[in-house]
Amino acid sequence: MRLAAIDLGGTAVKGAHLCDGKIIRRHRAPTVCVDRQTVLDSVCTVIDACKPFDGIAVSSAGDIDPYRGVCTYATDNLPGFTGLDIRAYLSARYGVPVSVINDGHAALLGEATARTHNEPTVMLTLGTGVGGAYYDGKAVVFGDDFTFGRFGHLPLVENGLKCTCGKRGCIEAYISGSAVVRAASAIDLTPAELFVSDRPQAVAAVETFCRDLAATLETIHAQAPFALCIIGGGVARSAAAWLPILKKYTTRRVEAATLGDDAGLLGAAAWFREAVCGTM
Repeated sequence: MRLAAIDLGGTAVKGAHLCDGKIIRRHRAPTVCVDRQTVLDSVCTVIDACKPFDGIAVSSAGDIDPYRGVCTYATDNLPGFTGLDIRAYLSARYGVPVSVINDGHAALLGEATARTHNEPTVMLTLGTGVGGAYYDGKAVVFGDDFTFGRFGHLPLVENGLKCTCGKRGCIEAYISGSAVVRAASAIDLTPAELFVSDRPQAVAAVETFCRDLAATLETIHAQAPFALCIIGGGVARSAAAWLPILKKYTTRRVEAATLGDDAGLLGAAAWFREAVCGTM
């Protein structure tokens, strides 16, 4: 089967033409976020570049009902998307089956299905915030409101640092990519430099990051028991430097994501196979 796989974010739309589950070519365009229609036009520009195809598999930011293909909530990064029936819009426009899944869920599904073993798995994407998703060994767990796995705003430190959500002590305030950037900037380093520097301040900052990540794993494990945690996002690119340090603070199995930008595309395609074709 030929698929157009789409990964919609607030800054870019990534796409790929897949044939029988394999990426044949990739496409990318900026997301024009003036209003709902400009975002949809950005998506369709990439879809058109993926022709020919027999179906469309979408991974999108926002809260997504994957069974109906509806965005139940989106921030202003995707204006006008709250309540949008993405599946109906694209199906009517292109006349092919369409599936839609949240981007965090798609990334985990892509990483999980790329591995040879099926086991309970958590994925944390450490970027501007902390994205999360949970795979129970057989399927991604969506939850009743399709937001299960949003671990970034679980409490980590009582009355701790202020989070962007307005609360204090959230996981996101301590281990997000943004938190790493702040720690690095405070000593005039980039995040990549922070993890390899032998300056005492940098060593201390990396130790703190690893302790906080270890505590995060215990907090999440209490809610969603897992055998493996996959770390994605920019921080994952420095995993070779910080994973050995993390092992001092936890016995949980942790691996860096391996698929990069392809995770969301391959996860969207996997969800299409399940939701539309009835197979993984």
